[in-house]
Order: sequence, then structure tokens, then C-alpha cells
Amino acid sequence: MDIPAHAYRALLVSAPGKLSASLSALLSDGAFSKIATEVSATGARQQMTADAYDIVVINTPLPDEFGT
Repeated sequence: MDIPAHAYRALLVSAPGKLSASLSALLSDGAFSKIATEVSATGARQQMTADAYDIVVINTPLPDEFGT
């Protein structure tokens, strides 16, 4: 009997730029079933309320919040 491997879900939060694209490419090796990106803390909170993630990577500062 084959047991399916766990597919992880990642949320990348970063201001628009090359980092999100680079991390998305790096994480898309097959271990992650979903890689979502957000550009603001507000959007990240909404995503985390709507979905469960195994890992959240936050690149600060964000345009709508810093240090709170």
C-alpha cells in the first residue's frame, strides 16, 4: 500500500520584486503543492485566514506595515 507524500503549502510575503519570483522558483521543486504570494501584510493576513500554510516567508519591510 502506497502512502501519499505530504505536499506542503507556502506563503511568500514580499514587496514586489525579484525575491518572490526567485523563492517561488526555488520552492517549486515538487515538495510544495501550493505557493501563494502576497505583497502586503493585509493580504497575507487574509490569505492565512482563508487557507492553512506549512511555511510563511516574510521579507520586510512591507509597504503597509513595519515593526508592529
